[in-house]
Amino acid sequence: MLEKSGEITLDVSKVESIDTASIQVLCALQKSLAVTDTRINWSGKSEALVRATNTLGVTEFLCLTEQ
Repeated sequence: MLEKSGEITLDVSKVESIDTASIQVLCALQKSLAVTDTRINWSGKSEALVRATNTLGVTEFLCLTEQ
């Protein structure tokens, strides 16, 4: 997926809990996408994801401020 151009869409509407390791993977994905000036396109909403990223201070980095 990273070798193709275009955005990556992740549906987070069913995320009820998330751990730090999963957030690290999402941050690594976002960092890799930034090389091609692309970002993750978030589909759906997850309060658990927003809470976790707020706690870790990576909400803006992951472009989740619209969630």
